[in-house]
This record gives sequence, C-alpha cells and structure tokens, in this order.
Amino acid sequence: MEKKSKKSVKPTDYLALERTFLAWIRTSISIIAFGLILEKFNVLIRVMNIGHSLPDLSRHMGTVIIAIGLIVLILAIFHFFLSIKRLKSGVYGSNVGLYVIVTFFVVILSLLTVIYVFLLKI
Repeated sequence: MEKKSKKSVKPTDYLALERTFLAWIRTSISIIAFGLILEKFNVLIRVMNIGHSLPDLSRHMGTVIIAIGLIVLILAIFHFFLSIKRLKSGVYGSNVGLYVIVTFFVVILSLLTVIYVFLLKI
C-alpha cells in the first residue's frame, strides 16, 4: 500500500532507513552464523561417531542456510535503495513481501532443524 505525501523529507527519515538496514544486516549475519555452526556440527557428529545415517545432512543444511543469509543480505540492500528512492519521490509504503519471504524461510529452516535434531538418535 503506497501513499503519496507532500511532506518534506527529514534527516530522521534517512536515519530510520539506515537503522532498518543495519537491522537487516544483523539478521543476515545471524542467519549466516547459524549456517556455519550447523555446517561445523557435521565435524562433531563424525568425531563422536553418532548419527551415522545422516552424516552429511548438517553440512548441506548449513550451506543452504548460509546461502539464505546471503539472499537476505542482498534483499536488504535492494530494499534499502528502493526505500531511499521512494522517500525522495515522496511515496511511502511498506514492503510486506520481503518480511513474508524472510519469515517463511526462517520457519522452514527451523522446522528442518528440529526434524534433523530428532533424527540424530543421540
């Protein structure tokens, strides 16, 4: 939902965009870190000789999560510049699609991680 506004753009508007962008960067770093941890979990499984039926699943899941973290970062950059363009043109609106996509991926990855932990047979 976009609205045209005749208000002048204030510096605080740009600062709010920057804070939002930094929050997206923190989110993507967290997702990437989770992927790295899950990928390295494969080493722990091999050292402890547990989870013989799923030895490489954590590595693959970690790689996918890292890729999703990078996608979130790219979407954040795109959203930041799109928001600046909208702000300069006086069009205000929310990009709900980005939030839905990221939430969907987080829910799916959380479910896959829970399933993986239950399949480990520790």
